Amino acid sequence: MTHAKTNEPDSAISTDRVIGRYGGDTLGPTLVCITGLHGNEPAGVAAATRVLDYLHKHKPALRGEFVALRGNLTALSRRERYIDRDLNRQWTQERLAALAAPGDAPQSVEDREQIALNAAISREIEHAPGRFFLLDVHTTSSVSAPFVILHDSLRNRAFARALCAPLVLGLEESLEGTITDHFSERGGVCAAFECGRHDDAVSVELGEAALWLGIRAADMLDAGDIPHIAEMRARIHAAASGVPPVVEVLARHALERGDAYVMRPGFRNFDIVRRGQALGLHNGHDVAAAADSRVFMPLYQALGTEAFFLVQPVARFWLWLSGVVRRAGFSRIIGWLPGVRPHALRPRTFVVNPLIARIAVAEIFHLLGAREHESEHGRRVFSLRREE
Repeated sequence: MTHAKTNEPDSAISTDRVIGRYGGDTLGPTLVCITGLHGNEPAGVAAATRVLDYLHKHKPALRGEFVALRGNLTALSRRERYIDRDLNRQWTQERLAALAAPGDAPQSVEDREQIALNAAISREIEHAPGRFFLLDVHTTSSVSAPFVILHDSLRNRAFARALCAPLVLGLEESLEGTITDHFSERGGVCAAFECGRHDDAVSVELGEAALWLGIRAADMLDAGDIPHIAEMRARIHAAASGVPPVVEVLARHALERGDAYVMRPGFRNFDIVRRGQALGLHNGHDVAAAADSRVFMPLYQALGTEAFFLVQPVARFWLWLSGVVRRAGFSRIIGWLPGVRPHALRPRTFVVNPLIARIAVAEIFHLLGAREHESEHGRRVFSLRREE
């Protein structure tokens, strides 16, 4: 199968953080599109440029403002995923506090990029007269259907569903410090849209479609003011054919700095794999699938902190039930569950004693709207997502 390559480099290679903005005369939401957070993913820059070109040419009456930003300027200029560290793994409270500490000069390229990008987004939040939306556009190193990653609050779930691609739940529990996770906790409505393979021209088309659908989902334009919106929805649905509508992460195969990993050739995102099936070589040793599942984000590039994930489908019933449970406020019972106590330092966070709470712990916490973090002193740690 041949793939046409993207051919829009000029819009990606720039020293300007702001790609552009377009606002109407009517106050409304602010939608910030983040592109090129990884420097080898320029398709998002091209997609945002297309949307802005159309808006400025046709001048529809937008409610609110659409803003597109470049993420990692240095990495984009070199067409590398990152220079010193992954910019989409740094958005933790601890990391941001360290960068803001007086007298501490940024130590890496990504530190400087994060300080500038965080300031740019924070300015948009500060001046936003209405609700704040953030859509982070990415591509993958393998052939892939489009999909959406979200911090699974109910408000994010509604926005993500409007993008018409399969939803991936639980990834934020494996990947601490993503930009969508951080700005969700700041009260934004956030999602990450993965368009397809890095150098595939269709990735730009799908990224553009996702941005238009995001504008519509934020109620910034009526459907009739968006070009070919029905065709855009159909295009995303067709590109995701055969992929379950919702999946959750089962496992992550992590890589450390200096590790040598080679993925076996031929895997596409969401391919079905069987338990024991060989997936790659990690420091010279075979790595096999731990369960019957689907391989997710197999690594076919030089830089990366994950070799692959394994995912499995989620029944729609559980999504419906979790919505009912969360809207009813059942999260208030968490502190009363056996073996559960509030975290001493972190609000809306709970510590679970695995010797007492043993059965379906993650499933119960997910149902109540919580996510899991790294364990502390042998105890499991969960925090409640912001739902408002």
